[in-house]
Amino acid sequence: MRRGPWLARPLIGAILTLLVGCSAAPVPGPSLPTFPASDDGSASAASSMSTDSGVVPDDCSRILPVDQLVAVLGLPLNSIVVRTTVGVPAPSVGRLERMDCAYTGTAPAGPDSGKRVLAINAAAYTSPDAAHAQWVLNTSGEDGAHREQPVGSAAGVLVERPGETLLAVQYGSGVVTLVLPNRPLPPASTAAGMLVDLARRVLPTMPGAAPAPAPGTAPPAPGPVRAIGDCERPANEGPGP
Repeated sequence: MRRGPWLARPLIGAILTLLVGCSAAPVPGPSLPTFPASDDGSASAASSMSTDSGVVPDDCSRILPVDQLVAVLGLPLNSIVVRTTVGVPAPSVGRLERMDCAYTGTAPAGPDSGKRVLAINAAAYTSPDAAHAQWVLNTSGEDGAHREQPVGSAAGVLVERPGETLLAVQYGSGVVTLVLPNRPLPPASTAAGMLVDLARRVLPTMPGAAPAPAPGTAPPAPGPVRAIGDCERPANEGPGP
């Protein structure tokens, strides 16, 4: 009977050693996602670091930001949404990429609710010659009254027809088409002037399509953009929903 405790001591020591060893081992937890560091952690900072797969921005909110369209048309804030549709290349005509942008009104009580406010088609081609050929083909097939409407140094054609006005611009190896449905416009504004203003905002987002400058000259620019701020809206007009 006296040998029992002495036999139990080694067994107890082994159990204690095993328990201490198990408690010291770290228990792996679930793996957590990691995010790249940014200066301010804001969504706008992350958007500014976005890289596009081609010449045309991959998101229509960067081809023409909604807040700029709202300012140009004099609409309430948050009254327009944009939908991006990615087109497919067309090797037969030298088209590398295409983006379609549909801007639609969302204000429940507004006249534009559920209606298209603006449509933009932006495409990039293998060369300026390929872009020019497709630009000529597309514009010649449009119904309506045609007239030349350059945008800075870029060639443009304005097409006016019942219900809407269209502006097609060739910018180096890129082609941008904007369609503005008939709608009430700010005072002293015209559909043609609005489209030129909007085109000047879109073209700089496609620097890879810009025409090569002639030797000893600066690259052609679409020209300055007329600034339109909230101060030009009626004083009793508040932000949209």
